Amino acid sequence: MKRGSKNPTINQEFLNDILKYLKRNKAAGNDYISNEFFINGAIQEFIYILTWFFNTNINTSYIPEYFSISLVTPIPKKGTMKSPTDYRPISVSSTLESILESILLSEMECLKNIHKHQFGSKKKLSSKHAYYLVNETWNHYRQNGSNVYILSLDACKAFDKL
Repeated sequence: MKRGSKNPTINQEFLNDILKYLKRNKAAGNDYISNEFFINGAIQEFIYILTWFFNTNINTSYIPEYFSISLVTPIPKKGTMKSPTDYRPISVSSTLESILESILLSEMECLKNIHKHQFGSKKKLSSKHAYYLVNETWNHYRQNGSNVYILSLDACKAFDKL
């Protein structure tokens, strides 16, 4: 992506690099186009059209309405299924939307400055890493004879919507 220009643009090489990171065997979104279509069908003429499409989206600040629609599937948690909280929602977005998101995220400076102890919004990190860090810190202080006090806040319901 050209930096600092009035009209930022991506080139075909940059788009090819983004397409390399698409995962195989993922469900198709609301456009019913799978990642494999972009991985296996990425001939040069198609890449040219996609590059034009994404540059138009970026330069006009236009996002197609269907990019904001995801297919949501409720996955049962363990135990009885008596209320909506007994299910975990899995949402699948359009592959085109995911590609555009990857393009935009790759250029967002604010994401490059995330604190080293934040585990969300970072590639290859998860809550397991946070658990490991807390566990190792706990063990270190306990082995050295210190008291350890932990305050935990469960914000899982903070983002629920009807």
